[in-house]
Amino acid sequence: MMSPSPQSRGSENSRVIMNTNAKRVLIVVTSNDRFGDTGRKTGYYLPEVSHPVARFKKAGLEVDVASPKGGKAPMDPSSVDRKDAENVALLSDVTIMGKLDHTLTPDEVKTEHYDAIFFAGGSSLAWNSTAASVTAPEGSGTKSLCARNTRIATRISSSCTAMMPST
Repeated sequence: MMSPSPQSRGSENSRVIMNTNAKRVLIVVTSNDRFGDTGRKTGYYLPEVSHPVARFKKAGLEVDVASPKGGKAPMDPSSVDRKDAENVALLSDVTIMGKLDHTLTPDEVKTEHYDAIFFAGGSSLAWNSTAASVTAPEGSGTKSLCARNTRIATRISSSCTAMMPST
């Protein structure tokens, strides 16, 4: 049975039909594009997304992407290494790049659709995690996303500098 991906919103070209029997993982990236008040650009760290995506796809997992604010996820410009084959593969993957351009908000995520959640690393998460855990009202934000997923016994994981919001 086939059904639309949760990330089928946006342009008609971003609509992806997914096999509902496939295992699914949600990757959570940052919405933050600056290091505090420094003006220095940041975002998700490309290898912290490209390397897991390569392994998830090789394992046959369907991948969706969410961020605290939804919409286009900023990429840390210092993380783009085009000598890294997995970075190049991700940057060339129209489907996953479309999902990074149209990330889901935590409130749009239906946790029962996922077998795992992966929080991708990057220095900018220090700002997102703090803001999300302090300002998120009950029932919204990444804090609630973690809480909802632990209640349905899915797997939650993170990489490198990804910080888990308190629940």
